[in-house]
Formats: sequence, C-alpha cells, structure tokens
Amino acid sequence: MAYTDKNYFLKKISAAELNKLTGADDENLIAAIAFADSMIDSYLTGVVKTLPLETVPDVIKQFSYDIAIFSMHDRIQYTDIPDWVKNKYDSAVFFLKDVARGQANIPGLTSEQKDESISYAVNENVFNRGTV
Repeated sequence: MAYTDKNYFLKKISAAELNKLTGADDENLIAAIAFADSMIDSYLTGVVKTLPLETVPDVIKQFSYDIAIFSMHDRIQYTDIPDWVKNKYDSAVFFLKDVARGQANIPGLTSEQKDESISYAVNENVFNRGTV
C-alpha cells in the first residue's frame, strides 16, 4: 500500500506539472512514490511495529509527496533541482531522523502502531571471580 497516489499529487500540483515530472508516464510516479515510501519505512522500522502503515497520518502523506517530488526532479534535472524542492526533502528527512532517534513523534500514530518495547544487547560475561 502506497502512502500517496496520483490523486494526492493532483491536489497539490497541476496535471501539466505532474506530466512534466513523470514524462506523462504513471510508472515514473509509481516508482517515485515507492522510493519515497521505502525511505520513510526505513526510518520508521525501529519505531513502528508493522510497516507499511495501515492508517497513514497526514504528515507521512506529505513526506511521501515531498520525497517523491524530489526523486522525480532528480530524474529529469538532477543538476538544477529547485531550492524549495530540496528544502522540503531535507525537512522531511530531518524529521524522519528525529523520529528514528525517538526525538520526535508522528502525530496521528496510535500507540498500538508504535513499538514500545525496550530492547538492549549485552555481551556474555567473559571474566568473573573464577577465571584465571
């Protein structure tokens, strides 16, 4: 399940602009969304129990859009990506990194979806009073 779709994009940009970015090929949009969503999931892996998210918070939809737009611009004009596209991409990644570190929360994510377990790793005891 994708976090966004063509209809979501068309609420934010014109069909002409979307066609310019995709080369009028929906497969390019699908690939950009898949890239964006897999990137989002990679940051959420340690925070959320089940991925992809079944209920998608608005902020995740927006991040999927922002990352996919960056990806499509990168596909057609990688040397001249508009600053606003870069800034939105950077903001999305910055926030996702904070979520992964536990320094930010995703509004709308229910506690059932969050992985609230604590995990830790310990090394096996090598030395003790009985070792020589």
